[in-house]
Amino acid sequence: MIAIIQNLSLKRLTDQEIAEYLHNEKQIEIARSTVTNTRNRVEKQAAKWYLDLKQSSDKFIAAYKQRIDSLFSYQKKLHEIIAATKKDEVKIRAISELHSIEMDIFGLWKQLPQLDTDNNNSNTTVE
Repeated sequence: MIAIIQNLSLKRLTDQEIAEYLHNEKQIEIARSTVTNTRNRVEKQAAKWYLDLKQSSDKFIAAYKQRIDSLFSYQKKLHEIIAATKKDEVKIRAISELHSIEMDIFGLWKQLPQLDTDNNNSNTTVE
């Protein structure tokens, strides 16, 4: 239910609209105040996560690496699909997704700040 509230919040629904949606579409009885409290709790968790990430360069780098590794994994799978399929429509769609992933990776690399991960040697690269 928390995920539904998050998704509907992203669509800019009010707490009352979310409560009504849950009642009408999902047959879940929930008070508007519960939606508000859930939304506030999620926002606090997100803020805490962001502050923890911001204060620890190791966590920040790990989060970036995890995202980039995930994108590389998707790339590999798409290359396998392209190699295995004979349908041009599937190949074109996979190539389009590959391009999108390459743009995402490029964007992540561009946004990665210069972090001083080794105080003794500023030329050290992180692997």
